[in-house]
Amino acid sequence: MANKKMMPISDADLGTTPIISMNEEQATRWFRDLGYSLGDFGGHAWKVSRLTKSGRGFWMPINEVQPLSPREIGRPKLDALAYWAVVDNPDEAQSMIPFIFFDHVKNYDASRLSEEHRRDVRLALNRFEYVQLESPDLLLNQGWDVSSRAAAQSGASLEPDRERFEANLRKRFTADPQLIVAARSGGNLAGYMCAHVIDGTAHVTRIMLNPEFRKQQVGSGLYWATLRHLGKSLNVHRVNVGLSYPDVFGVELFKYAMGATIVDLPVRSWALPPLAWRLRRTNPWAYVRIGGHDQRVRAAAEVEFESKFGPMPRSRMSTSATRT
Repeated sequence: MANKKMMPISDADLGTTPIISMNEEQATRWFRDLGYSLGDFGGHAWKVSRLTKSGRGFWMPINEVQPLSPREIGRPKLDALAYWAVVDNPDEAQSMIPFIFFDHVKNYDASRLSEEHRRDVRLALNRFEYVQLESPDLLLNQGWDVSSRAAAQSGASLEPDRERFEANLRKRFTADPQLIVAARSGGNLAGYMCAHVIDGTAHVTRIMLNPEFRKQQVGSGLYWATLRHLGKSLNVHRVNVGLSYPDVFGVELFKYAMGATIVDLPVRSWALPPLAWRLRRTNPWAYVRIGGHDQRVRAAAEVEFESKFGPMPRSRMSTSATRT
């Protein structure tokens, strides 16, 4: 039986504003301008994870997927609670952390989507207008209300109050570069996605979906519009959308259906012993996410996931990292 011809999906017109790929020095200045607490180890800049901007947090290199040598990995501040970094030699790794990537983003098209999500993307592009924001006005007017309600439902990280949210938002539009794509319905904000690019890898740092538009494919449209736009840039080769959390089945399934794959990267990590002890016993998944050490927790979740939904889409890329 002949295969049905796959109909192409149109692109959202996000304009022609260039996407800037920062090097480590530029990214360090950018994060500092945004008010992040920064540290240094091994000649590289480190930042606190999005969980906290205080020095007493979880630390990672500015470019979180750049492989470092073991001598370049260590505690960036004396009061750091934990850190992890991708290591350039898998034999020196303490564990593997599964990242979710959209690889070869220049070739990202409808063939990467499941049949259901091809339909969802077409519906989203018909229902909503997708735009690249070049001023903070829309998010200043509606962003906090949408984000606070979305975070309450999803558990996503968010500033503690409107004042901090709006202050950080103004900084993001003052300190280039930042890609923010929004979905609008009339004058209403349906959702938005934020990303930045370091050394050819785009990092998606936030996606918020207005609960009033649930089950209307807003997220599918945001991913499609953003990935297609990033793929047109000469400076972007892949997109990092975070770590794999197979205990959060819905989120995992959505990303895979949109064409993402898992890449296990070798890491070296450390956590303050009392913190590691407590997390391992009270919140095993948090322990996995800061270091990947408790493989039994991760393996059990992956077995459950695959028993319900089939094999997880692992990349054919080598699990070893390469320096940029």
